[in-house]
Amino acid sequence: MADTFFTDEEVVWWGEAEPRSTSTPTVPPSRTPQRRSARRTFAGDVSSLGTAVARRSRVPPALLGLLGLGLLLAVAVVVRLALTGDEPPEQAAAASPPAATVPGASGTPASPASVTPAKPVTLEPGDRGAGVRELQVALTALGLYGGGTDGDYGPGTGAAVAAFQGASGLSADAVAGPATAGALSEALADRAQEDAAAARAGLAAAVDSGLLGEEAAEQARTTLADTLRAIRGGSPGRSAVLGLVLHDVAAEADRYTSARTPALFGLLDTNARRLASVRPRIEDAAVADGTGVVYRHFREHGYEFHPLASFATLNGVARRGERADAERLAKAMVARGVRSGDTLLWQYRFPFGGPPVWTSGFGQAVGAQSLAHAADLLGDRALMDAAGSAFRAIPRDLSRPLGGGTWVMEYGFTDMAVLNAQLQSIISLGEYVELSQDPEARTFVASMSDAARTLIPEFDTGCWSRYSLEGSPATTGYHTYHVKLLKRLAATTGDPVFRETADRWSGYLAAGPC
Repeated sequence: MADTFFTDEEVVWWGEAEPRSTSTPTVPPSRTPQRRSARRTFAGDVSSLGTAVARRSRVPPALLGLLGLGLLLAVAVVVRLALTGDEPPEQAAAASPPAATVPGASGTPASPASVTPAKPVTLEPGDRGAGVRELQVALTALGLYGGGTDGDYGPGTGAAVAAFQGASGLSADAVAGPATAGALSEALADRAQEDAAAARAGLAAAVDSGLLGEEAAEQARTTLADTLRAIRGGSPGRSAVLGLVLHDVAAEADRYTSARTPALFGLLDTNARRLASVRPRIEDAAVADGTGVVYRHFREHGYEFHPLASFATLNGVARRGERADAERLAKAMVARGVRSGDTLLWQYRFPFGGPPVWTSGFGQAVGAQSLAHAADLLGDRALMDAAGSAFRAIPRDLSRPLGGGTWVMEYGFTDMAVLNAQLQSIISLGEYVELSQDPEARTFVASMSDAARTLIPEFDTGCWSRYSLEGSPATTGYHTYHVKLLKRLAATTGDPVFRETADRWSGYLAAGPC
């Protein structure tokens, strides 16, 4: 992972709302912090975790850092909404249904098949830029290239192009012109046909077993047809990304139901429409479907369902009393939850230094918070039960004993103790407890608070805060976030450890990083 993807300038940090009252026990004051001079970033903390997985993943390791930016942006949304309940202008715009959106949104977006594809350009060794990166993505998807999508048309890219050209009956000159681009798109389309066939078989089986209605199945088949046309008519890079999304949807073919099918094919439709017409940029990389569910764009992955950003949106509309939007989004999120025993899990389906499917304790905490707010607004007991199911996944699978208490796992595939995730989860679950009066959650929040108070000194270098336990000093953005969270906890609990640490770290912030 490249450290430059995790800079302070990429995240906007907001102020606090009026605190809500919660009750947590206290422990003796903290020890004297130890100064350490080593400085790394979050990318440095997690890069080693992804090495082995990246070798097995379809996605090259160089791409994993790009995913971090999207996740970081989503965390910023959650922070803003969890603390204030308001949406920043840039995220409010992103969360509105776009011109091209999924079924159920207002308006009549253009079909992917109706979009005129961009005129292919000729790329050759020595070129650099987005066009080269798209070419590398297509070659990678076809298993011909493993050198990373750096946008540099070097010898490795040229060799992969020449190999493809030779296998396709083209002149193997390593120059990717319109004929090569067309052949790449055709090859990607042929691969997509196999996934589409699997998806159609899954739809038929779901209809036959009574798990899915024929009308919903027919809408899904229409999406499949549109997707195949978009793959065949798009640029190689975008066709490759859309093919990966289709592959993921087809992989769920044995689980198509009336609840899951609209979500899966809505994701596919979003990608088919958006990727056929625009090249997403980081600054406008989020779209929402007609229910308000947020999809965030990740380079080489397309638009992916993002639980944190979606729950953040739900927090906002529920706090503002927007009943219709809250009900629609809450029900859509419950439908996207994966039932596991008495828990509901919201999964990320792209690798971020770990397996291709993973869950977040932090995300579950915000899910419990936002669903409880929606339940309170709507008087809906079923939504409060769903909030409880979101919470119960955390003590069962997404936390660990630490510091004489419990620590939430921000990433379910690693035990790394991240400070902001712990502090924000205490706040989010505290609101869930207040709204639900869940005694198990109340005890759990107290245990999380114990761990945070006990280990706060270990996150103090003597002149700055750490991002993670025994890890790097935080960026300025994360240090500022830590101060805000500690002030919030001090206000809601009256705990002197949180108050004294917030004051001390505010002083560090005034003096600047050490």
